[in-house]
Amino acid sequence: MSFARLIAGAADGRPFADPGSVTGAGHLHPQAGVDVYAAATLKFANGIVAQVACGIGLVQDSSARVYGSKGWLHVPVPWIPNREGGTSIIYLHGGEASAPEEIPVTAPPLYALEADAFAAALAAGRREVPQMTVADTLGNMAALDQWRAALGLVYDADQS
Repeated sequence: MSFARLIAGAADGRPFADPGSVTGAGHLHPQAGVDVYAAATLKFANGIVAQVACGIGLVQDSSARVYGSKGWLHVPVPWIPNREGGTSIIYLHGGEASAPEEIPVTAPPLYALEADAFAAALAAGRREVPQMTVADTLGNMAALDQWRAALGLVYDADQS
């Protein structure tokens, strides 16, 4: 959800965008009530449509793909690019080339950027981290709640 909102926002030069609509379907575990697998379609005001999926009861690809009119980008490991830090490869497909362009991305160890951003915000006396604002977090939660509602997944806390 966060990745889709990031891409939709970046298309407009913003840090994120909230979907205008979220529709979804899935399968809930009959006893536990958790989502065994689910998929959603997000529609954004700028015309971007994103599809997201999750599941604990099936095996699925865990990469991200961004499609455009001139090609597409494949991020094979977007969630844990390099646990110990180092270089990951993103693939740009498009144009006349038969092989995708390989784009190396070097990153520090997992969570190092988050820790550094938090430390910098704290040192500056900020109440939030600019790289992941409260508004962005609440937007993610609102979109996830819409997806959950489409599945009919209701938590006990929703009842009160």
